[in-house]
Amino acid sequence: MLETVNLAKNATPNQRKINGKTLTQDVQLTATDVHAVTPEVLRVEIPVGIPLPWPAERAPTGWFICNGEPFDKKKYPLLALAYPSGKLPDLRGEFIRGWDAGRGVNPRRKVLSSETASLERHAHGYRDRYYVEDDGPLGHANNKEKMPVGYNADTGSRATDGDNDSFLFIDKTTSNAGGSETRPRNVAFNYIVRAA
Repeated sequence: MLETVNLAKNATPNQRKINGKTLTQDVQLTATDVHAVTPEVLRVEIPVGIPLPWPAERAPTGWFICNGEPFDKKKYPLLALAYPSGKLPDLRGEFIRGWDAGRGVNPRRKVLSSETASLERHAHGYRDRYYVEDDGPLGHANNKEKMPVGYNADTGSRATDGDNDSFLFIDKTTSNAGGSETRPRNVAFNYIVRAA
């Protein structure tokens, strides 16, 4: 038992230190010692006006939600440098897109300009096959009719096998389908900016 007590006395040698502070007594660590984020660090690391995703409905003290509301430019001069109009961007329900800056991917845009929803031009086509026999009426082809010998499916030309049977392809498009917008999978956050 005595041997255990003696070993415990020397379990933490005096020369051990944390950030230069010896462990011979209680040690009080500062935020700087453990590299904690402080309001001062935030002011240096995160400039006023940068939108950040925030996982709550209300902004923390000293921050504003980007909801399009005006702010006092005299009271918040640093925020006014980022938003000279004195109005926060309204980022509720919005995706942020990198400014084109002459690249040509999304041209003729200005910083902080809005863009409406869009879907790139495209078509969903299919072909419907019709069958004409001996210059008779046009009717839907079914599985019983076989393509005539020598038929050109690209041009819809008549058969060349001596009869008057022919096929006709008519290109069609589907009806509209989908929701009210085009969007990727996403998670909703509040965008907030530091006020000062």
